[in-house]
Amino acid sequence: MLSLLHFFLLALSWQQISVVKAAPVDPRAPRSSYNFHLSGDPLSNGGLHMYASVGGGPVKSFRVDTGSEGILMASRFIGKDYQATGENFCLEYTSSKNYYCGQWVFTTVTLSSSRASGALKATTALMRVRMAEEFRPGGGAPITDPSKINVLMMGVGFDRDTSSGQTDPAGNLIPNDINPFLRLTEMASGTMTPGFILTPQSIILGITAANSAGFDFVDLQSSGTEWVAPYVTIAVPSAAITIYGAELLIDTGLDYSIVQAPQNVQPPCASNANGACRVANGQKFVLTIPGLPKPLYTFRTGGRDAPQSVSWRHNLHNGEPFINTGMYALREFDYLYDAQAGRLGFQFH
Repeated sequence: MLSLLHFFLLALSWQQISVVKAAPVDPRAPRSSYNFHLSGDPLSNGGLHMYASVGGGPVKSFRVDTGSEGILMASRFIGKDYQATGENFCLEYTSSKNYYCGQWVFTTVTLSSSRASGALKATTALMRVRMAEEFRPGGGAPITDPSKINVLMMGVGFDRDTSSGQTDPAGNLIPNDINPFLRLTEMASGTMTPGFILTPQSIILGITAANSAGFDFVDLQSSGTEWVAPYVTIAVPSAAITIYGAELLIDTGLDYSIVQAPQNVQPPCASNANGACRVANGQKFVLTIPGLPKPLYTFRTGGRDAPQSVSWRHNLHNGEPFINTGMYALREFDYLYDAQAGRLGFQFH
C-alpha cells in the first residue's frame, strides 16, 4: 500500500504539472509577424510568388518584385469590392519595355500562402492598386481587350521610379501607401513593425527582434520622403575593373543582372548588341558594402548561383553607376527590409 507520504508527493507533483500548463493562445491577439512558407524551389521556377485576392476577387499567384513598388494587375482579376479614385497611371518595366496604363483603385488585399481554405492569410488596410486596362507589349501597339491582359505583379521595392512620390511616364504623381507588404492592418494600426524578410523558401512580413536576429545591417539614408538605396562597390578582378558608388538593387523580378557603368569600362563580352554587352562566362564579380563582415555577393558568370547572364551597359542611373543583382543573390543571403528603422539586413547562408 502507498503511504500517506506517497499520496502527498503524487498530489504535489500533479498540482505542479497543472500549474505550468500553457494557457490557450488568444486568436484575437495582435500578431507581430506572418511567415509564409514557399513550397519547392521558387528561384528555379520563376522567382518568389505570393497568392492574393484583391477586392474580393479570385485568389491568384503574383510575382513578388523588389524592382518595382505597388500592385499591378489586370482588371479582370480584381473583385467588385473596390472604389475608383479617378486617378490614372502608366507604368513601364524598363527591362522588358512592357508598358501598362489604367486607373488607381482603392481596395484591400488578402495575402495567403496558398489557395487552400485553411492557408495562412494576412489582410491589408485600404490601399491603392494599379488596375491595368491597356497593355503595350515591348512598348508596341496597345491591347485593350481585358481578356488579353494577364499581368499580376506585386511590387514591394523602395526607391524605385515606380515608388510613391515619383512621377510616372505619363506625368501622373504616384500616390502613397501602395506597397502591400507594408500595408497590413497590423502595420497600419501600429502593432506590427513594417518590413519584410525574403528567403529562398519564405516570405516573412513584420520585423521582430527574434526574426531579425543573426542579420548584419546596413543603415539607409533618407531623401526626406523615402529611404534611399545603398551604394556598393563592383569589382571584376578578372578584368581589372573596380567601380565605386554604384546604386544597388536586389531585384527578385529578374533572373539576370544589369550593370550600368561609365563609358570605356567594360569586361570581355560574349556578345554585344544594341549597346549592351553580354558579359563572357568566367568573369568573377565581387560586390561589397562597407560595414558588412564579408562581400555581399560573389559569383562567376556562367557559374553556380550566378545570374542567368550579366547585361553590361553605359546608361548611368541619375548620373551614377548602378547594378541590379537579379534574383539569384537570394541564394547567397536572406534579405531584410526594415521600413520603420530604415535599414537593410543580410543573413549570409
